Amino acid sequence: MKIKLKSSYRNANGTIVFVYKVSGTKTQIAEFVEAQGEYIKYEDNDETKSPLFFNTAYAGETGNLIITQAGKVIIDNTENNKILSLMEQFKGTAYGDALAQQYAMKQMKELSSKSSASASEKSVPTPTAETPADELDAL
Repeated sequence: MKIKLKSSYRNANGTIVFVYKVSGTKTQIAEFVEAQGEYIKYEDNDETKSPLFFNTAYAGETGNLIITQAGKVIIDNTENNKILSLMEQFKGTAYGDALAQQYAMKQMKELSSKSSASASEKSVPTPTAETPADELDAL
């Protein structure tokens, strides 16, 4: 099953929750719906639309879901885990440092390319003690 980031919000406890649209074959969607049970939610509360997956961990703009043998729906982190494993194996070496730097750059590029332009356009910096008014143009 595939997931695509739809939105995020803060719940009543202040925890960030990411909302993903789920897609897949009819069989995969049926298995997802069954695994979610009474907790299943749909886009616009409409059962004819995409089911939704909620998670407190960011899984990227897109990703994959798997259903464990215990019937739990989880994010498939296999690709990230491979990279993280290599970084751990080679920690403290030039190779490990290069892997970590490239991974961080990849993640930041993905995040910055997907950030909302409208949010930054609406944000107007205001002078503070740390940022005097004459330096705001540089922001």
